[in-house]
This record gives sequence, C-alpha cells and structure tokens, in this order.
Amino acid sequence: MQEVLQAVPMSRTAFERKFRRHFGCSPYGEILKVRLQHAHQLLSTTRLSIAEVAERAGFSSGEYLCVAFKNQAWPSPKTFRAPARG
Repeated sequence: MQEVLQAVPMSRTAFERKFRRHFGCSPYGEILKVRLQHAHQLLSTTRLSIAEVAERAGFSSGEYLCVAFKNQAWPSPKTFRAPARG
C-alpha cells in the first residue's frame, strides 16, 4: 500500500475513499483478492510448498496464507490442492 501511496498525489484517506467509490472495495481488499487468486493458481498448477506459494503470492508466511483462506471461508491451501493433484 505504501508504494501505491507514493505514486498518487493524495492522502491515504482520500485515495481509499476514491478507490472504494470506484471499485466497491478497499485498496487492501483488492490487493488481497489478487494475492489469493495468484495463490489459487499456484496451488492448482505447481507442486510448490505452501510456504513458497505464500511467498510468491505476496503473503508473509504460509500460516498467514492459511488464515487468509480461512477468513474467506475456503478450505485450507492443503485441502484446496488435494483434488488438483489427483
């Protein structure tokens, strides 16, 4: 988020307000959505460890990726991957 704010000439509050009005969600919500989509893609198409998937998708750890999945009411990354490996 800090990098985004350096690129736009407005305060964080003003940016968040305009972003939400235009996209219907917070900037952080959109960033999280993109990271989760990337994690899904990696889990479906690679045999990377959960920790590596988390790192490549922009999460600080495999544990945080698991928490993000849980907060979305999704199965764990390991459970999500199981059918894809079948």
